Amino acid sequence: MIKIKKIISLLLMLTFVFSLNLGKIEVDAKELNSSFYYPITPDSSSWKDFSSVQLKDMLNISRAEAERMDTETLLDVVLDYPFFGDIYAFENPVKALDFLSDQFTALKVLLQRKDITEKLVQNYNTSVSEIVSLRSDVTLSFEEKFKHKYRETLLAYPNIYNKLSTEHKDMITINSNKISSTIDTNSISLEHPSKFSDNILMTSPGDIIKIGS
Repeated sequence: MIKIKKIISLLLMLTFVFSLNLGKIEVDAKELNSSFYYPITPDSSSWKDFSSVQLKDMLNISRAEAERMDTETLLDVVLDYPFFGDIYAFENPVKALDFLSDQFTALKVLLQRKDITEKLVQNYNTSVSEIVSLRSDVTLSFEEKFKHKYRETLLAYPNIYNKLSTEHKDMITINSNKISSTIDTNSISLEHPSKFSDNILMTSPGDIIKIGS
């Protein structure tokens, strides 16, 4: 009876993996540029049936697929990656981005994009505006809190940070300080004090500064 169960489980796993690969074959560049959905997420009933190694292999995408994505889509794919939080298992999350990029192709390609700083700043602006616009009775989800934290870690990554103007850095710090209490996280000036200084004249609490590229 036990052997039969093992055989059935193995067949189900092979069928699932085959369906994932088949789905990848059918995805074309147009679909990738418009939207992208992971075939399995922590909310999937089958998530617990696989090891972390298996899941990371399933969630990884080829370099060719990543290259076909525009930077905005690629950034969303990276922010939605279920194992992005692995970088916080390291003493220095910013340096850990390089480690993670060796495991996750989409991140490696994203960090090499020439327009990543511009697109990340735009994405950060949108995130901040959405957080500020939340009604008082609405709580930001755990996932969205971490995605905000991911954005700020990416902003501190050398290849991205070095392209930020002084105005960018100041406004990012101001906005991060403003909303950190709202979402109960450390501001970017506390997480990355050597790069984002909190010695900035603060505007009124309701004012969120928009920063362009």
